[in-house]
Amino acid sequence: MSILEAKILKKIKLTVEEKFPDMKDIEPMEERISIKPDENLYKKLGISLPKYFETEGLFRLIFQKLITTEDGFEIPRIVKVLVDKAGNIFKISTTK
Repeated sequence: MSILEAKILKKIKLTVEEKFPDMKDIEPMEERISIKPDENLYKKLGISLPKYFETEGLFRLIFQKLITTEDGFEIPRIVKVLVDKAGNIFKISTTK
């Protein structure tokens, strides 16, 4: 079962396929993540820590595939995409 809506997931998959053609037809693993602010940063700024953090709606999609090198070795090719629940892409990172 998909965490994100199907049309949003399809849009993200198309974006990944445009940048990384070898990831075509790969289904991503989805996980909900929460990012909390660093307490030390608030102490340095001299402001109080908020009582409530917005942690809903951030997702990490992981596209993974084994590729074969020219030498015949298999290595994993991983593309990670950080998105919100509206489908806005914040960051794309990949292995070489």
